Amino acid sequence: MLVNAHSSTFTASSGAASANIDNVNSEIKQIYLNATTGSTTFDVTLTNAQNVVVYQIDNITGTVLENVEVPSRGNLTLAISNASVDEVFNYYIGAVERYA
Repeated sequence: MLVNAHSSTFTASSGAASANIDNVNSEIKQIYLNATTGSTTFDVTLTNAQNVVVYQIDNITGTVLENVEVPSRGNLTLAISNASVDEVFNYYIGAVERYA
C-alpha cells in the first residue's frame, strides 16, 4: 500500500478559492481543510476531471477533517466557496494506492 499526501495552501478571494490536484489515481481516505480563523465558515467541494462533484460538505466552521472512501482517477479540483472571510486555508488530501 502506498500513501499519497497532497497538501498546500490557497487564499480565498471574494469568498472562493480552488486548487488543482494532479494525478490522484487512488482512493481518497482523508480530507482536511483549515481556515486561518476558527470562526470562518465555508463550503467544500471536490470535483473530478469529468466535472462530477465526488465530495461536498457545506457550512463548515473553522476546520473540516473527514475520513472518506472516494475512488479517484486523474485530476481533481478542491474548492471552497461562500467563505465568510478572505484568508489563507491549509488543505491535505490523503489517498491510498493498493497493489495486488
